[in-house]
Parts: sequence; C-alpha cells; structure tokens
Amino acid sequence: RERIREVVSKCILFSGMDFREREVVVDAMEQKNFNADDVLIRQGDVGDFFYVLDTGHCDIHVEGVGKVMDVGPGGSFGELALMYDAPRAATVTA
Repeated sequence: RERIREVVSKCILFSGMDFREREVVVDAMEQKNFNADDVLIRQGDVGDFFYVLDTGHCDIHVEGVGKVMDVGPGGSFGELALMYDAPRAATVTA
C-alpha cells in the first residue's frame, strides 16, 4: 500500500485531493507488474482499469495513426473509457 500511496501522491490527476480522498483512491488500487511488450490496453476493448505508471515506459498507439504518446513514471492512462463508459481509444504496450 505504501508504494501505491507514494505513486498516487505524485500523480497530477490526484493533486487536488486531500489525504483522506487520496486514501480512498489508494484503497481501490492494486499493484500490477508487466513485462516489455505486454499489452495493457487494447483499442476497442471495454475499459476496466485506470493505470498510474510507477516505473518504465508505455507506448500508446491509435489504429490508423500510429504512436501518439509515450508515458513514463508518474504518468497515467485509461481514464477516458471509465469516465465516459466508452471503448478503449488506444492500445497501450509496456
């Protein structure tokens, strides 16, 4: 939990929250580990998780466009599908 708490505290998306609000977020999160080239999100799939990157980098690709973004430590992705109850807008690989 402490590692998740530290990562969340550095994520700009949660910067406006007080300690208690961030604790609710921390309690809802779990740590996941991925290997290079693992697909975390596939474009068109149903959204099920929001990700905050602790270490490493992820590439974000959109079909027909190519690579649109690189996410590093402290970055986050996956929120759009959850917020708008919409299919994943991109594929994310580790």
